[in-house]
Amino acid sequence: MIINQLFACRKGFRLSPILISLVVLLSTFGVDIPGDTIEPVDSPALVRIGLTTPSDLATLAELNLYTYAQLASPDGDAFLLASADNNQQAALTLLGFPLVVLDLDSHGKTYHLLYGLPDVLHDASVKTRLLYMEGRYAIANPTPIELSLLSTMDLQIRPLTQYPLSIPGARSYTSLASNLSLNPLIREMVDQLDAESLYYLDGSLSGEWSVNVDSNPYTIKTRYTYSDVPIKKATRYAYEYFQSLGLPVGYDHYEIDGLEKRSVVSEQAGLTQPERIFLLTAHIDSTSQNPYTYAPGADDNASGSAGLMVIADILSRYKFGCTLRYILFTGEEQGYYGSMAYAEDASKSGENIEAVLNLDMIGYNTLESSPTLELHTRWENESDLAIANLFVEAVDTYQIDLIPNILQDGKAFSDHASFWQYGYPSILAIEDWEDHTPFYHSTSDQLETLNMAYMTEFAKAATATFAHMGCLLQGELSGIITDASTGTPISGAYIKAKSENGMLWSTNTKPDGSFHMTLIPDSYRLFIAAPNFRSETLEDIQVINEQTTTQDYALQPNILDYSVYLPNIKKNAP
Repeated sequence: MIINQLFACRKGFRLSPILISLVVLLSTFGVDIPGDTIEPVDSPALVRIGLTTPSDLATLAELNLYTYAQLASPDGDAFLLASADNNQQAALTLLGFPLVVLDLDSHGKTYHLLYGLPDVLHDASVKTRLLYMEGRYAIANPTPIELSLLSTMDLQIRPLTQYPLSIPGARSYTSLASNLSLNPLIREMVDQLDAESLYYLDGSLSGEWSVNVDSNPYTIKTRYTYSDVPIKKATRYAYEYFQSLGLPVGYDHYEIDGLEKRSVVSEQAGLTQPERIFLLTAHIDSTSQNPYTYAPGADDNASGSAGLMVIADILSRYKFGCTLRYILFTGEEQGYYGSMAYAEDASKSGENIEAVLNLDMIGYNTLESSPTLELHTRWENESDLAIANLFVEAVDTYQIDLIPNILQDGKAFSDHASFWQYGYPSILAIEDWEDHTPFYHSTSDQLETLNMAYMTEFAKAATATFAHMGCLLQGELSGIITDASTGTPISGAYIKAKSENGMLWSTNTKPDGSFHMTLIPDSYRLFIAAPNFRSETLEDIQVINEQTTTQDYALQPNILDYSVYLPNIKKNAP
């Protein structure tokens, strides 16, 4: 009777905690269960657990499972890599979860997740024994020598660490907009992003020329986390950049292998809802075959870092109700140490991080090929999908030349995965892995290999996406400009609004004399001019958030008084 109830629950109903506890107790105390008897083992096994619906994760979380990763195959079949002891395996079998044991004894082993194209994974199987391979993923337990060999291949490699499986929905947000409509201020932001700024910052980070750091010239030849002076100079360069924008900035310190390292964190505090936090992240560190001396990492990941820095420059000129935070992590290439430390601290302090947009490798695309990019989310995670869908809608709304492809595969090879581990909504935005840089993790990953047009479009899309997250504050200024002598509307009059922080907006009146401007909330100086009329400057025009300020004005005709010239005319007359 109980077992029938259990299998009924697996067919679409959430399993009650009481029944889960009963399953575990049955297996613990040796009560006969259907299926083969499972012999006791001293340590948990590495297992693959198939998933059917998102509610399965809540069921598994109540079994106190420790997981390594949540992934999905190319055909959409989701699964967990987890450790499961004898009792947990018995419970999983009773509950009807598809279960495959990949390694009977996981004690003392460090597993690595490999990500690459299928033919590359096949070649990897010659260098180390693969415990499992599916789609772009493989799991291995390589020796140090084997790991060194794998690192020379076109693979992303992540050491797997165990963490408690969190209950889905613990942090679930639906605040992100859908069905975007074009916002004039965000259109301005997108239009301000240019290839020249990205090119300069990418080249500065990848050692193409020297930059000023601590008031002295320095060439950043490597940004390897384990280096000493180079990574300090790189993070200091970013620190001073945010300072120059007038944004608060600081370091987030963490430890890796006994060494103290730091990430760079800058914040644009929300003016009306500061407790709501949105993160734009990238990793600033790099690696290569000679990481201590030369690791330019122009694509991986000076491209994402440069994109983030330019976006911060543009958005810092506007006002947002929610808090926007810009973070450049280090320690990513060694296993996401910087972001993991940050996400753990954020979780412990209860920070309300509503979304994380992580940019990693946004600069390579084969010339004249399709401008495709990948957006990676967790399997059927609505909060992740809300971010990815917002990105796709931003591309469409602002007519950006990109083809975004959402992959619900749980790809965990960048800093967004650290936030997944603590239940925060997050996505990875990355170039198409079918066409990623062939210079990955090499000294040839240089500025000259990047497709700046593609990178610019990618950064524009990230700008629009992040701006739509942040509760943009804006007001409206409108009015009618007329002829003071006749009351006739003036068509084509020039209107320029200058805010207190120096930003400028301009427009012209329509045939009916009307004008309309979308502005950030601020105090403005308004300049009005038209041919044959006296120009006027109006002071202290207040634009208020979510309100329309009406400012009509009548210009005086510019009629010249020729009488002032009569004395001179008479004097010089013959």
